[in-house]
Amino acid sequence: MTLATVAVAEDKLSAGDTAWVLTATALVRFMTIPRLSRFTSAMVRGRNVLLVLMPCFALTALMAILGVFAAHRLGFEEGGVSSFIGGLRKAFCSGVAVGSLIGTTPRPCS
Repeated sequence: MTLATVAVAEDKLSAGDTAWVLTATALVRFMTIPRLSRFTSAMVRGRNVLLVLMPCFALTALMAILGVFAAHRLGFEEGGVSSFIGGLRKAFCSGVAVGSLIGTTPRPCS
């Protein structure tokens, strides 16, 4: 089996890989709010906890949106600033076609 044959075989969508990425993402999102809220709530008095929780929810929602639309491209886009940081050519889903893949998982915003 040549290297070109292996590369062609890996370009198919994998249901298992996609399920794992979605599960891991959901676990991280579900852990962020309670941990961030508990950490910041411990620094204020009991009557001010609600005032601390609401910005935590707002920041988590904002980071989720920015992570999908902009920051995800910095990790997976080739030809960017350096070999570690990708480019923003496809930021905010510009030029992302339906059915495009990153390895064996679907590209977000498609």
